[in-house]
Amino acid sequence: MLLLADMDVVNQLVAGGQFRVVKEPLGFVKVLQWAAPSVL
Repeated sequence: MLLLADMDVVNQLVAGGQFRVVKEPLGFVKVLQWAAPSVL
């Protein structure tokens, strides 16, 4: 299951990039758009 590995990566990105997400909302939206289809 690649989903489990992806979640580990996402957790690391969230833990280390919360402030970056605030500064780069468009990039965060692109990540959501990329991740949503694979999750659904």
